[in-house]
Amino acid sequence: ELNHEPGRGAPLAYVEFEPGSGFYSSAIEGTYVDQEITVGPNAPLQVGNVLPLGSIPEGTMVCNIELRPGDGGKIARSSGSFGTVIAHTQAHTSVRGTNSLPLLVHYRQDSRYGLP
Repeated sequence: ELNHEPGRGAPLAYVEFEPGSGFYSSAIEGTYVDQEITVGPNAPLQVGNVLPLGSIPEGTMVCNIELRPGDGGKIARSSGSFGTVIAHTQAHTSVRGTNSLPLLVHYRQDSRYGLP
């Protein structure tokens, strides 16, 4: 379900895990009603899916990046903001934000593929 909320630049998407259980999140550009969203390290690289940063190829634009496991994403959440995966190391992934400053994030932290 996609909803417009006054005061927000991007619509909200209601993501339902099972009937009666779900959450609201910024809609990713290109998502649609009844789209299936996959979460986890084996999720395909498709718009809206949630993957660990270490599983996302360099040069890919991501949003809603976690700083700590399970924090729901703290970086690149607003309309038009995103990060670009620029490099991977053994334990970290380097992401360049819209402010052009690189950020080093643990490779297991989740993010969403696409732009809000």
